[in-house]
Amino acid sequence: ADFGPAEPPAPASCAQHVAHLAAMPGVRPLPRSASTATWVAIACTAGLLQPTAGSYLVRCRGAGAEEAHAGAGGSSSGVAGSSPGVLGAQCRILAVRHYTDNSALSGCASEALELATAGYAAFQLLRGVSQGGAVRCLLMSCLPSQVATGESPNGNAGAPPAAAAATFVGAGHAATFADRDNGIGSGYWETFAARALCPDGDPLLIAELVPAAAADEFVRVFGPQRMRSDQALRSLHSECGEEQRVRATVCFPGLGGSGGSCDEWSKYAMPRCRVFVGSPYNATSMEFLTAQCANLGQLFCPAGTPVALQAALKAGSRAAGLWAAMIEGLLPGLVAARRAITASFADSRTAEDYSAAADRFAREWHEQEAVRLGCDAAAWHKTANVALPSVNREERPYVSVPLALSPTCCRSGVGRLRVVMLRNPFVRIASYFLGDWRRAKLGVAAEVSFEWFVEEALSAQPNRSILDPRDLRHVTPILEAPPAPEWVFFRLEDAAGSVRRVEGALCAPPLWRCGPLPAFPSASSGSAKGRRVGGPYVRALSVGWPAQLLRRVEERYVFDLAAEAAVTGQPAFRPPAG
Repeated sequence: ADFGPAEPPAPASCAQHVAHLAAMPGVRPLPRSASTATWVAIACTAGLLQPTAGSYLVRCRGAGAEEAHAGAGGSSSGVAGSSPGVLGAQCRILAVRHYTDNSALSGCASEALELATAGYAAFQLLRGVSQGGAVRCLLMSCLPSQVATGESPNGNAGAPPAAAAATFVGAGHAATFADRDNGIGSGYWETFAARALCPDGDPLLIAELVPAAAADEFVRVFGPQRMRSDQALRSLHSECGEEQRVRATVCFPGLGGSGGSCDEWSKYAMPRCRVFVGSPYNATSMEFLTAQCANLGQLFCPAGTPVALQAALKAGSRAAGLWAAMIEGLLPGLVAARRAITASFADSRTAEDYSAAADRFAREWHEQEAVRLGCDAAAWHKTANVALPSVNREERPYVSVPLALSPTCCRSGVGRLRVVMLRNPFVRIASYFLGDWRRAKLGVAAEVSFEWFVEEALSAQPNRSILDPRDLRHVTPILEAPPAPEWVFFRLEDAAGSVRRVEGALCAPPLWRCGPLPAFPSASSGSAKGRRVGGPYVRALSVGWPAQLLRRVEERYVFDLAAEAAVTGQPAFRPPAG
C-alpha cells in the first residue's frame, strides 16, 4: 500500500479523498505512528476497493480477452491484450487451482471473490487443454493505474475515487505469467474480472462454491430461524469422507451447566436424503421422503423448534423424518425440488436421453455441493451414482436432494424436548418380518418360520444369514433403560393424540413454545389399508405367537411395553398365544 517516494500520491487530490473516506462506515486509517505517505495511500485504496459481488463479475471482451496460447515457448507477456478495458500483464497472481470442467467457472469465480481482498477480483481459465479432466484456474487481484498514481479517475480532484477502465499496473507477483504457462501446451485462456476492470464485458452469473463466513454459511445451510434467543454458533465445519456433511457446534449459554449447553447439528449430503418422484404422490405421506438421522443414530432436530425426535428403525423413522422436515419448514422446498428434478427426466425416451438428464442432474444439483464440502474429484465420482435418480432400478423411484433440504440432525438434543417414537414391539417385529425382511431375504425367507425369525432376533448371537446387523437394528428395543421423566412418548398407534401430547409439552415450562404442529404424516398405502381392515395391531395378529415366545419378547422389550402402558393407562398390547 505504500507507494514510496518515487510515486507519491497527489497531495491535494488524496487529501480530499481521505476527507471523503472518513465519513464512510468501516474505514479507519492506520495509527498516526505510521508514516503519512503510508497512511494516505492505504486510506485512498480502501475507499476504492470495496468488495465486489458475483453479479458484478463479467466475461471480458476485446483483444486478448480470449488469449491463444502458443505453448511453453510462446508469448506470455500478458494476462490479456493491451486494449482498453482488458486486463494488463501486471495483475498479481494469488493462486493457481484446478477444477473439473463442470465446476471450473463457478468454483474459480467464487474463490477469486474470496481472495481478492486487496484489489479487484480477476481470474482466468485455461480451455482446450486436457490435464486429466482438470481445468486450470488462475486467481488474480488487480488495481487500476489511476489508483497507483494517486490521480482522480475522472479527472476531478475533488471527487471520490471511482473505478477506472483503461490500463493497469502491477501490485507485485506471487508468480510470473511465464510460470503460469510452463508445460501447458496449446490452448487458450478465458478472462473474467470485476466490471470495473472490463466495463464492456458480458455479465456473468455464477453459483457459489466457496463457503461464506461461518455465520452466513450457517444461515444458508440451516436457515435463519433460531431455536432460542441465546443461540450462539461456536464452530462450523465441512466433512467429505464416508459421510459428507456440514457440522455446526451450537451453544446456548442460558442453559448453564458444565459443557452441557452445546450440541452438534448436522446436514448430510451423504448418506443422501431422497424424495419420491413417482406418480401419483402425496407430500404428506411417509413415503414422500427418506431422511437419514435415525439411520445414523442421531435425532431429528428441526432448527427453529426445540424438539428432538428419537426414532428407531421400523418404529416411525421415515414418518418422523418427514414430520421433522415439515416442522422445519422444508416441505415447500422439497416439493419444488421434486418438480424441477422430475421435469428434467420427463422427456427421456431413450437410454441416451436418460443418461444425459442424469449427468446434468448430478452436475447441477450435487457436484457443486461436493466441491463446497471440500470433496476432490475422486470422492465426487465415488458418490455420484448414489445421487442419481433410481427411476430405472426401483419399484418406487426416489432422487436425492441438496443437503440444505434435508432435516437437521443433532447429537444430543440440548435445550429440546425429547420425543421418543414408540411402537408396540409385537407389531414392530411382525411388521418387519412380513414386509422388509421377506423382500430383502428372498433366498432364505421361504425356509424360515416366524417363530425361528423371532428366536434369532432375541438371540445373543443370531445367525447372520437370517439377521445381519442392519436387520437387527430394525428389531432392537427402542428403550434399553428406564426413560427420563421429562421425555414425551409419541405412540404411533395414536398419531393424532400423540401430536396433541407433544404440543402440550412444548407449551409448558420451561419451553413455553405454544402453537400447533403439522399433522403427522400418513402411513404408507399398504399399512393404511391394513389398519382400516384390522386395526393398528393387524400385523401382529396375522402370525402365530407360542406362549414361550411371548414371554421372551416381554422380557426383552420390558421398557418399551412399560412406556406404552404409561401412555395409554392400561396394559400394553399383547397378542394371544397360539
